[in-house]
Amino acid sequence: MIRAVVRHYLMTPTPTYQAGLSASQVQSAGMLEQLTGFFEAVVVELGLDPGDQLSAYRDHSVGFVLVEAAEVVGGLELVLGNLGGHLPVRSVWPELACADCLNVADVAFLALAPHYRGNRSAFWLLCTELWRFCIVHAIQVLWFEAPPTILRLYRVLGWPLVVEGPARLHWGEPTYPCSMQMEELTEVFIQKAKERPAFRKIVQQALRDPVPEAAAVIPELLALR
Repeated sequence: MIRAVVRHYLMTPTPTYQAGLSASQVQSAGMLEQLTGFFEAVVVELGLDPGDQLSAYRDHSVGFVLVEAAEVVGGLELVLGNLGGHLPVRSVWPELACADCLNVADVAFLALAPHYRGNRSAFWLLCTELWRFCIVHAIQVLWFEAPPTILRLYRVLGWPLVVEGPARLHWGEPTYPCSMQMEELTEVFIQKAKERPAFRKIVQQALRDPVPEAAAVIPELLALR
């Protein structure tokens, strides 16, 4: 579920790389608690109805945080595929198949604090950490649950999302199940980094040492470092 991220996105200028912001994978119980509190606040603010979805996948998910001055100002929960296919997208679209689901993951929740919504640096910092993680762990396909407005905006951003089923109620509103190939997302990253110096700096952060082995065999990526 992608929420509170791209509101007014199309009206914002192309940003510069923003010092003071950092994104990383959650590594401690304390940071996980902060991320959970951030998500809960966003849900209340937007009047969403996630049911038990904020905690249902905790045993096979990872979190990413966007931090400024030790404060969580954005976050992302990625649910990892498993043999049971227990992914958020299949809770609403159970007919969607993903083989053994071991090489897929589901972006269950992505949100930014109000003062960072529409900030491209903040958004892409989170997304490049997600991308790095997927490369390291050989995740080939990402799933998203996207309302129509968010889906249109992501397509404007160049994300190669494919609608895989009909719109159904999810978190209290009509939502589409979407998939995205990591190989295609990598191509988007390479192209954007070639065209935009600010985006190149963000990608360079994701390509920090140690460089993911899978990324190291892509010459276009290594040339961006």
